[in-house]
Amino acid sequence: MVAAARAANDPAAAAALADLTNHVNEYVQALPLRSGTTPLKFAPDYEKWLIEAMSHGDNDSYWKDSGTGVVDHVSEYKDIPVYHLTGWYDSWSLPVANLNYPTLRAHKKSLQRLIVGPWIHSSPGSVTPAKVNLPRMPRSI
Repeated sequence: MVAAARAANDPAAAAALADLTNHVNEYVQALPLRSGTTPLKFAPDYEKWLIEAMSHGDNDSYWKDSGTGVVDHVSEYKDIPVYHLTGWYDSWSLPVANLNYPTLRAHKKSLQRLIVGPWIHSSPGSVTPAKVNLPRMPRSI
């Protein structure tokens, strides 16, 4: 919420963060992401987390011990109904559709539903993936 509050009080920050999604391909081509080089500088907590997360490509202790891996922490997840949402162009589509959803469905009694659509990670309401230069991924259910 710190980033949201800051953006609300700084029109330049709000505009820069809103425009960020129009330049994703440029930022991806300039990887690795460096602190202060994108509009994420207006959301320093998120920028710091993203840079740290992107420095861990393998399933090392950073991911296993952070509690974000459903498969490694299934007993810690509450037994509640969940809609698992991902997209064909989502960087998380395979973990959501092939790991998280089936693992929770097998280990929890509550209803689990998977929704997969033609969008990227940051735009589930958009069905215009053609503007993103990513290879087409197979639909995984």
